[in-house]
Amino acid sequence: MLQVGGASVDQRSVSGKTLKHVLNRLAHEEEGFTLLELMIACQIIVILVSLAAPSYMQFKDSANQATAKTNAKEVSVAAGLYFTSKTTYAGMTIAQLKTYDSSLTTTGTFVNNSGAEATGVTRRVTMDASHYCVYAISGRWYAYQLNPGGPFVTTTVGANVCS
Repeated sequence: MLQVGGASVDQRSVSGKTLKHVLNRLAHEEEGFTLLELMIACQIIVILVSLAAPSYMQFKDSANQATAKTNAKEVSVAAGLYFTSKTTYAGMTIAQLKTYDSSLTTTGTFVNNSGAEATGVTRRVTMDASHYCVYAISGRWYAYQLNPGGPFVTTTVGANVCS
C-alpha cells in the first residue's frame, strides 16, 4: 500500500503509467466540497429544522399561556389588596393596583371596564363590592378571573373573556 495525500493506493492493481497518473491526480487534487455534497448537507439541515420548528412553536405557545395565567393571578392578588383598602372594586384600574403591588406587570394586564381593554375583548363587567373581571394577555392567550374566588380561565378568543 502506498499513502498519497491521505488516500491509500494499492500498487499491485494499477499499471505503471496509470499509477503515475493516479498519484499525480491525488497529489494535485483541489480540496473542497462538490455541489452534490453541499446540496445534501442543505437538505439535511432543512429536514432537521422542519422537525424542530413545530416543537419550538408548541413550547412557545405553552409558555405564553402560562405567562397570561400568572399575570392574571398577580392582578387578582392586587385587586384583593385594593378591596381590603376600599371595600369595593368600583373604579379599580391597573394604575391604581400598581400602588398596591409595585411588582405588578402593567404590560398586557387589564381590569375589565376600566377604560382600556385589550383588542378583541368585547364583554364589559360592572365592578362593585363583589364583582370584577381582571385579565392578562400573552401571545394569543387570554387568562381571566371573573369575580373574587372565581376560577382562572384561559382562552384564545377575546370575546370569551369575562363571560
